[in-house]
Amino acid sequence: GNSAPEASAPLSATAPVPLEPPPLPPPNEPPAAFAELERYLLMFQEADPDGMGFMPPEIAREILETSQLPPSDLSHIWHLSDADGDGQLAAPEFVCAMALASRRRQGLPLPAELPPDLAAAAVAVTGHH
Repeated sequence: GNSAPEASAPLSATAPVPLEPPPLPPPNEPPAAFAELERYLLMFQEADPDGMGFMPPEIAREILETSQLPPSDLSHIWHLSDADGDGQLAAPEFVCAMALASRRRQGLPLPAELPPDLAAAAVAVTGHH
């Protein structure tokens, strides 16, 4: 037969219930306001005066902690945003982290992975490819 083998772990009990998709934003409204992302880019540039292209992790952490989100949220945001896992945030990664923190503060749940629309907007605003 073609039946898949039974999973040994009882996943059904712990599997998250798929959430209903969020309501679509009104037309012509970007997922994250471009002006908001540009503000985060300015913060990044202030923290990276030499133009290294990276924000030192301790500075990024300090800025994120000003959001007053719990450490578990901040840790999740960091893992989502640090796309290459190098422990420091490049400009688009920092912009993503700040946008996620902002959404979280508005009471929105954190996504399991970085939303592609946010990643694309962050790359666009920072001019990275």
